[in-house]
Amino acid sequence: MDVVFVASEVAEDQPVRSPIVTSRRSWQKKERKHHYCAMLARFNSRSTISTNATAPNLPGPGRTLGLLLNDLGKRLELFINLLAMRRGLGPRAVAREIRLLRQHNKMSPTDQRTATTSSLSKRHMRELKKLCGKILKYSRSRMLATQLQALDEIVDLVTFDAVVRAIFLESSLDLLVAKYKEPDLITATARALSCVNDTKTHTIWSDLISQSQCVHEGIQLNDSYWASLKNSISDPETSFIAARYLPHTFLLKEAVGMVFDNLLELFVRYVSVASRDPGDVEWSTLSKCVKNFTSAYNHHPFLFFGNHFLTPRHIHSNAFAANMIQGLHHTLDFTSSYLTSPQIGFLQGAEGCELTFTYTYVRNWTLDDRAIMCGNFLTVLSGSYDLNVQLSCIRNLNVTAQEHLSSTVFAHEIFMAYCHLEHFFRPSLYKLSSSSSKWRMVLPGAQILSRYLQFDSSISVELRAVATFLAVKFASKDRYCKKVMDLGARHSSRPFLFTEEFAEHVKEVVGEGPSSSQAPFDIWWLLRSRVGGVCRHILNIEDICAVESIMRRYSGRDVRAEIMLNYTNTAMLSLEINKKTGPFRTTGHYPILAGYDDRGDELYVAFSVLTQSLRVSARMSCGQYATIKDGAASAAFTELCGSSHTIQRFRVPVLRHNPCDITSAHPISVHNQRLDPTGPLAWLKYWPEKDPVILLCPSENVTNLLKRLDGAFSRASKI
Repeated sequence: MDVVFVASEVAEDQPVRSPIVTSRRSWQKKERKHHYCAMLARFNSRSTISTNATAPNLPGPGRTLGLLLNDLGKRLELFINLLAMRRGLGPRAVAREIRLLRQHNKMSPTDQRTATTSSLSKRHMRELKKLCGKILKYSRSRMLATQLQALDEIVDLVTFDAVVRAIFLESSLDLLVAKYKEPDLITATARALSCVNDTKTHTIWSDLISQSQCVHEGIQLNDSYWASLKNSISDPETSFIAARYLPHTFLLKEAVGMVFDNLLELFVRYVSVASRDPGDVEWSTLSKCVKNFTSAYNHHPFLFFGNHFLTPRHIHSNAFAANMIQGLHHTLDFTSSYLTSPQIGFLQGAEGCELTFTYTYVRNWTLDDRAIMCGNFLTVLSGSYDLNVQLSCIRNLNVTAQEHLSSTVFAHEIFMAYCHLEHFFRPSLYKLSSSSSKWRMVLPGAQILSRYLQFDSSISVELRAVATFLAVKFASKDRYCKKVMDLGARHSSRPFLFTEEFAEHVKEVVGEGPSSSQAPFDIWWLLRSRVGGVCRHILNIEDICAVESIMRRYSGRDVRAEIMLNYTNTAMLSLEINKKTGPFRTTGHYPILAGYDDRGDELYVAFSVLTQSLRVSARMSCGQYATIKDGAASAAFTELCGSSHTIQRFRVPVLRHNPCDITSAHPISVHNQRLDPTGPLAWLKYWPEKDPVILLCPSENVTNLLKRLDGAFSRASKI
């Protein structure tokens, strides 16, 4: 914003209000009718400063030259450092010689941490002391980068080699006292001194590795020993030393017999300490801890950390996430594997046409898997679940942080909007919480994606193509996602529309294919029994043996059986009902119509969350399925003898997509003898009459099922 002077004309009979700068002539010539004064005003304008200075924050030709020289200087420095290392110069080269002399590549972790100086010959001892003296001198270099490298190598060598640690203890540690007052140097020097002198922490963690060879399955280490480990990793003064050992304990084959809960608590405590004091976190060490822990216990690397630990529950400060951004260059395996933004190739159709993008490839597509982790990261960073607050927080990061995020999913708001939708909308809806409140939370994400779908000159074709891909990818998941995208597009002049063929094209490019539309819950077939027109039982393949009992119980009455076969491969979702979600409401859903009760009220299919073993332990001989009414807060699972068990936690299967969006060429979808249909699903007569359309599916599974059912009804008819 520039400050400019604007001349304004003021009449003689009007007072001049607060003139900042006035013209002398206007006051000297009073015979004039008008006076002129210069008023100070502010206008929004762009900076017009142009300079030849090479500073990176000043616009002009000098800045371009300065950036070029800086880049060339970094490349030259990297080349010289590499050349010096090859010639045995620099702290990295000296540390490499120490490791070669100690034969770290041939020693086990236990041998490295339990070796003594008596195991070395006098010649090797002299050479080792000489090399340790060299690396101590590098810690007093005039170059800050060289000092930091030397101190980091000292910490690493002292941690993993007891012999080197003993030599440093005998050396003059005055060289490790910080000579300059740079904050990074003071921190690194303090860590190096503490790492050399703190023999207690080294002993505790070295014993953990050595004792792990004696631990067998089912045998626990002493509780007091675990307590000392937990105290050392919780103490900010020693946690960085303990953290250096922690990733290696996860990789030990002997650690299988250790108590998993104790190892998990050690890891959780380290994350907690790191979140309280994120400025001192060694991000490379944290990255190793996460990677080794998740790999050792068969968790997906980093996703386990992002989904379970990178949450407001475990992270006590948003500074943790902010410092994590600053340390992304130390966690390249984490960044490249889980934060890299996807690359979407496309071809554009005719100019001026509707959405005619043809997508050619998609690389690095793991947004669906990373949504929870990215959502947790943004929540921790901003301290809010609001997407607008999260985006504002990302925009206000400093230049260095913005550069670190330039190739990640946090580089543009459309990727963050997609992750926000995936994280906060879909999982919460399955629990049937208040849908309106959930939609209000995720509506900004849908609005952002919809805004980039507009044919606006300010929106590039590339951004519109990516936004279209993300919007269709999300909306095609189920009818609830489609609805939230429709709500997000209401502020625009164009409705959010896409064809089923275009949605299948998007899925195919990602590599999902048609099978990806299958939900985590799928109904293959159901059997219902009606007595006098009233639905009594819902059975599945586990309950076929109950057919004879049902027929025996209702012997002499009008008993009919109908079957529902999912020939159309209709995808389903299951909504959980419990005390927190409240009663089940049919509004906004397509539950499966099971039939009607004796009052003519509609009944819907529900199934128990309990497994077969839990039902047996609860002495429930009833089946897995039951019927409920609209507004039900519990489901009654009927026993074959007539008694029932009422359960307040159950699930209700619903259609995943709108019936109008489900296309099928199977004759069952247009069969005029269908009973109580729910979209493409319907009940077909099975006993005592059998609908011939049932036999139109040549599937071997269906054939075997029908044989089992025929046998059950044949035996029941002889009763």
